[in-house]
Amino acid sequence: MRPAEQVGGSIVFSDDVHYFTAHRRSQRKRAFDWADVILATYPQKLVEWFPDVTKKIEWVPHAAASYFTPVFVPASDRILPIFNYLVAKVFEGMAAGCLILADRPSLGEQLTALGFCEGEHYLGTDVFHVTEAAAAFQRSFVDGDSCWSEITQRAEQHVAAHHTTAIRAKEIHALCIEEVVS
Repeated sequence: MRPAEQVGGSIVFSDDVHYFTAHRRSQRKRAFDWADVILATYPQKLVEWFPDVTKKIEWVPHAAASYFTPVFVPASDRILPIFNYLVAKVFEGMAAGCLILADRPSLGEQLTALGFCEGEHYLGTDVFHVTEAAAAFQRSFVDGDSCWSEITQRAEQHVAAHHTTAIRAKEIHALCIEEVVS
């Protein structure tokens, strides 16, 4: 390990990169410029909206609260369509027993990178077919298709094993230690 005066690096956590005014953009930009490493829940959007930021960016996805303990009583009104952003609602919904209907083009690759598989942990669609897809899934539930409960149970188990806030906190801690020491 290097001497204390050489150890370090500044790290910023960015959960929201939206900005609606020049002042808000400059606040975020100042933090990004200050940091050596940016931990981001939406790294693609950060790069898209702040193309001049050239710092190291680490993806730190959202997670579900560690205290979720769903009671599996699948209901046809528990479909949660998600588009464009891998928001915390995805993890929370899975942890609570909701069937996630995810947009393949905007979320498929990210979900796969986190160990989720379409048809196993969530169902895929696209923005043009979400209404029809949700109606079809509801019909299959009403018809007694057990696939619904199997998918929601697998999703909940995967979230509990890999994507809780306790797990994510340990991952963030490890990232920070690695950055400070290296």
